[in-house]
Amino acid sequence: MHETLAGSREDVVDVDQVLDQVLPMLGDLTSVGPAARTRRTGSFGELPAATATPLVLAVTELLHNAAEHAFPEGEPGSIELLAERTGDDLVVRVRDDGRGLPAGFDPSVSEGLGLQIVRTLVESELGGGLRTTVPPAGRGTEVVLTLPGAGLPRR
Repeated sequence: MHETLAGSREDVVDVDQVLDQVLPMLGDLTSVGPAARTRRTGSFGELPAATATPLVLAVTELLHNAAEHAFPEGEPGSIELLAERTGDDLVVRVRDDGRGLPAGFDPSVSEGLGLQIVRTLVESELGGGLRTTVPPAGRGTEVVLTLPGAGLPRR
């Protein structure tokens, strides 16, 4: 991921291309292995490098967290990365159908390093918002990043 981001010759990055390289590597980075299937829906498009870099880092951390924590002992499941435009915003969802968050766990105040990094990247560097919900299917976890108009892909 770093090589792709750093190797960009322009001030824009094709975020879909970078994330499509990251998704197959998730099994190698976690103890879950190939049990968790990942897929991307929607398009991020090209973003300014100053936006793409913190966005890709935050999304990668969220994907890794889902792969690592959602599926105990290699239980099969799926992780979906969704990108969509809502008005002037870019909305990114990382959704899994795993075991969900532990009782009493509050991601907004979690002291875990991964979530601290994601909050800093999304809120401070991208000026966006971060929230956690239960997916529409009622099982698993969904993290929603909302980036204001400045984070929109170029057309």
